[in-house]
Amino acid sequence: MDAQTKFCRLRDAIEQSGAEFFRMALWQDGAYFAHEFLPMSACSNLYSISKVLTSTGVGLAYDEGLLKLEDPIVKYLGNHVPEEADPKIREVTVRHLLTQTSGIGQGSLFEADRYLGTGEDWIARVLGRAMPHQPGTVFTYDNGNYYMLSCIVEKVTELPLDRFLKTTLFRRMGIREFAWERCPLEHTMGATGCYMGLEDLNKIGRLYALGGSYEGRQLLSREWVEMAAAPYPNTSGTPYGFGFSSRPSGDFFCGGAPRKSRWRYRDTTTRSRWISLSSRPSETEAAWTAGYISR
Repeated sequence: MDAQTKFCRLRDAIEQSGAEFFRMALWQDGAYFAHEFLPMSACSNLYSISKVLTSTGVGLAYDEGLLKLEDPIVKYLGNHVPEEADPKIREVTVRHLLTQTSGIGQGSLFEADRYLGTGEDWIARVLGRAMPHQPGTVFTYDNGNYYMLSCIVEKVTELPLDRFLKTTLFRRMGIREFAWERCPLEHTMGATGCYMGLEDLNKIGRLYALGGSYEGRQLLSREWVEMAAAPYPNTSGTPYGFGFSSRPSGDFFCGGAPRKSRWRYRDTTTRSRWISLSSRPSETEAAWTAGYISR
């Protein structure tokens, strides 16, 4: 079955289901197909799919030799560590943040608590959290970890994460329209709050599906793509890479609130497919995006 036939069958199945989808797009073997079910704004909130963009920013900095995965995060954020912080914070590495194993017991900086804390220094707030676990041992899903990654990228590149991605990657991919939430001190949120159009989101999927290559240019190292997608085992039961949840089969996906939306892709030597979906759950006006890949 060719790509267009598969796309049309999926489109028809969605329409018949009655689900409130906005748009869908498929990229396969160099061909791109898109369909709009309902009108929507050009860009929508990616929610936690934003974490993939943040890990990509870390990867670009890694490729440039600006940081290492085993670097302790206090190397970059040490001047924000509060006096009452757990001593184990000095053992947390960049890799621990990427894999959500920083040692904390409860995540933070979600929509429910992000603007309820005291003070404007979110970095100190995150670094001062309780750490009941040894770093690297227990998985705890957290927005704070990816916010700190954004701040680390800003530290080593001297550019906010969104500007670094724009100048280093997005312009080269033709991604020009996006926006990102910032904290009270103007650091890019990193963990959530990136707004982007579905076609541009599809480009990010293609970048990873082709091992960091886009239109014949290697924009992100294959080494980074393989590390980001690796199925690191953890206590959650679902292996988590760098912003992605992984499967030993090679599939990996990421999701964005308010419901568990998913992207999946597989990199093979002969066929790479990336499907992007944008939908509105019935109980909320917020949009989410999803993607799927199959052989």
